[in-house]
Amino acid sequence: MASEFVNQVQELLERIPPVTRYGLITMSTITALYLGQLFSPQNYLLDLDSVIKKRELFRLITNFFFIGTKLEFIFNALSFYQNGSFLENHVYQANTKNYIYYLLKVALIIDVFSLVSGIGSALFSSLSCAMAYTWSLYNAHQKVRLFFVFELPGKYLPYSMIVMSFLMGGPYSLIESIFGLIAGFLVSKLESLQPNSGFSTFAPSNPNRNTTPKKSFNAFKGRGQRLGS
Repeated sequence: MASEFVNQVQELLERIPPVTRYGLITMSTITALYLGQLFSPQNYLLDLDSVIKKRELFRLITNFFFIGTKLEFIFNALSFYQNGSFLENHVYQANTKNYIYYLLKVALIIDVFSLVSGIGSALFSSLSCAMAYTWSLYNAHQKVRLFFVFELPGKYLPYSMIVMSFLMGGPYSLIESIFGLIAGFLVSKLESLQPNSGFSTFAPSNPNRNTTPKKSFNAFKGRGQRLGS
């Protein structure tokens, strides 16, 4: 019975593209260690003195892996899974290296904004907003549900996430989400990701395929986490 459950879990994980899969595993592990009081996020969050004076450059990446707990963790994990799977499979055509480069560019731009402004230390909400912006370029007319209640076209997803960030976390969460929106815009323009085919669900390498999916996309947005800020 136990082995059958393990096999099912393994099969489920194998269906998730690799970058998204290992990202989710890392986020889940960090959350479990934190809840078990075996991990302190303060040692891995973004901090100017630690990055500049102590040269703890790993904080430029690790600050995106703490995505909260309880319902916040569920919403953020689902958002990363849904947006990440689409970007990795369709926009980057399962090209792991290019997708990692995309995430690194977005993350570093967000880090620069945060370090200069002094706002934010756990910036997954910014990354999530950036990914949602890129997702929206290819799903502009696809219906999106926020919290299973509000339905709107996909092109408005990143902007609705900014509004929700403000309502749930105040001005600082709003600014963090705006960091992500700007980063997503800059990287998408830099890589010429905006499709010419009317926001199809296919990557730019297939400009002649203009298919709008009928299946509704359920968007999940969690509140940003700012520890030690």
